[in-house]
Amino acid sequence: MKWIIAASHPLDSLFKVSAYHLTVGLARHEANEVFYLCAPISLFHRAGPSRTTDFDLRQALWRTGPRQHSARLWEYCPRTWLPYLNRPFFRAEWVARRTLKWTQPSLRHVLQKAGFDRPDIVLVINLQYAALFDLVRPDPVNPSLDAASPPARPLCIYRNIDEIRGMVHVPPSMIAVERDTARRADAVITVSVVQEEKMRRLGARRVFRLPHGVDLSAFDGPLPPEPPEYAGLARPRIVFVGALTQWVDHRLVVEVARRLSDASFVFIGPADPPFPDCLALPNMHYLGPRAFEAVPVYLRHADAAIIPFAAGSPIVESAHPLKLLMYLAAGLPTVCTPWRELKAMELPVATASNADDFAAALRQAAGGGRNPRLIESVRQYEWPRIVSRLEAIVSELRTELSAKPRQPTP
Repeated sequence: MKWIIAASHPLDSLFKVSAYHLTVGLARHEANEVFYLCAPISLFHRAGPSRTTDFDLRQALWRTGPRQHSARLWEYCPRTWLPYLNRPFFRAEWVARRTLKWTQPSLRHVLQKAGFDRPDIVLVINLQYAALFDLVRPDPVNPSLDAASPPARPLCIYRNIDEIRGMVHVPPSMIAVERDTARRADAVITVSVVQEEKMRRLGARRVFRLPHGVDLSAFDGPLPPEPPEYAGLARPRIVFVGALTQWVDHRLVVEVARRLSDASFVFIGPADPPFPDCLALPNMHYLGPRAFEAVPVYLRHADAAIIPFAAGSPIVESAHPLKLLMYLAAGLPTVCTPWRELKAMELPVATASNADDFAAALRQAAGGGRNPRLIESVRQYEWPRIVSRLEAIVSELRTELSAKPRQPTP
């Protein structure tokens, strides 16, 4: 089957999130061919407030054309003259509908040349690609098509990851774009119970839940040497991996570190203000982003992990964090602030809502060190299992929809 997967980060990015693992996992199966699209670039992404993470990687993909990673995996980044950004004029809903029509070279032609103009499945993860459902839809007035055997319309799926309400970089009109995309898609596949409920409220035709996964093999084998940045750091070592951004409670982080002055707090990942400047205590160490492949080493040489999400945010309430699965795969006792999806996940973590309780729970967690038994709690989330479940969902959908004629997506 031919897949088009439209997401955000390039495959070679430091940030190998769910889209990367699904894409690579699908491409390993001989039955699949995958064309991966990272987020479009424009002149605005070169510098300034709209500067895009991994801009150089994306620009190289655009300049060289589709890159073939393997016999069954291609990657490309379009450039558009009409980018959908959270900036005046460009944040309008009509821009989202037309951004792919203003690509140079034409994204439709790029897909056609690569043999993906008639895919079997279109999986949209990044809503900047909401118009992709229309771009790959068969054109009934195109005289080049064989009227005697018109091409089948691809299976159109929206893969919903996060709650977008309240995200500072998201155009406000994306709320309407998401609602429309959920309704037009043949199915929506969410990662969380909270988002599954939301997609049903929005009027999605079919909703499935498929969580994030974890690569347990990255935590197997003999313990490697500890990272050089850990040299001289007092134990216990408390680690946080991920974006330090609006949904992380910076005040709680500082207060907990102040109460546990004998511990070393290590932060790995990109940072938005007030991070990393607020991580100023002597026992707080900001390392910045690290390659995804290197993160397991940092976790395996830590003693505990934290997820101090800010309370009350809709972004947080639906969060199904990859970092939590990685923490447990490393055998790290973990302390989190409570949120709704965390409760639904039913994983062996401690929760605390204020600095005193969080510090007490963290001291107890770190005192026991790494616990290999925690690994079993996330075995059900291994990426090969998640990819197989995705293929099973698609097979079920194709069987159901082939039994009755589908109307073109309106």
